[in-house]
Amino acid sequence: MRERVKAYGSVLVLVAYVISGSIAAGMFINGAWILDKIGLVGLIIEIIVINICAVLSLLYDISGNAKKVFEGQV
Repeated sequence: MRERVKAYGSVLVLVAYVISGSIAAGMFINGAWILDKIGLVGLIIEIIVINICAVLSLLYDISGNAKKVFEGQV
C-alpha cells in the first residue's frame, strides 16, 4: 500500500509541476492576464507549489516512481 501511495503521489507531483510550469510560462506571454485570472494569492500558491515540487523531486525518485505506475508495476 505504501509503495502504491508513493507511486501515485509522484504522478500527482508531476501533474502539479506541469500545471505550475504552464502558468509560469504564461506569465512571460501575458502576465497581466494571468494575474487577473489567478490573482496575487494564486501566484503565491503557484510559487510555493513549484518550490515544493522541486524539493520533492530531489528527495524522492519522482520520475522513477511515476514510470512504475505507467508500466503497471504498482
